[in-house]
Amino acid sequence: MIFKTWLEHYLFCFKKNKVKNSTFDFYKWRYEALKPLYNIELEDLNLFHVQNFINNYAVGRSSSTVKDCFILINQACKKAVNANLICSNPCDGVELPPHFRKEIDCLSDFEIRQFLSCSDRGFYYPVFLFLLFSGLRVGELIALEAADIDFNKQVIH
Repeated sequence: MIFKTWLEHYLFCFKKNKVKNSTFDFYKWRYEALKPLYNIELEDLNLFHVQNFINNYAVGRSSSTVKDCFILINQACKKAVNANLICSNPCDGVELPPHFRKEIDCLSDFEIRQFLSCSDRGFYYPVFLFLLFSGLRVGELIALEAADIDFNKQVIH
């Protein structure tokens, strides 16, 4: 059986009904990235195949994106070991690229005052205040629903 066939079986048999639809969509997106491994026979898949894929895939991508792909490969291979389809997990020993944390660039108090003074306390002023002091991004604010807010504890989930 080729890796692609096993990966599809793994996703639809073991993941589809156990995760949210959005999580499953995330898995399918990562599945597409694994095309270079698709045609390798599952029993022939080894550490070098996986490491080579990770090294090539990492070029120009964030470490978290690479890690997410590796996690999918690793989970599928662990399940293949459990199902006695392969003797060992070819992901054992794979080295992921280092994770570099980006420095968060925050506005200074002066920049916040300057920004708010330009808004003239107009219609969007409360929105600007909320964004500035909650740390939410605009997209997160747009997706926010009343159920995400605990008004008693004053917490946003």
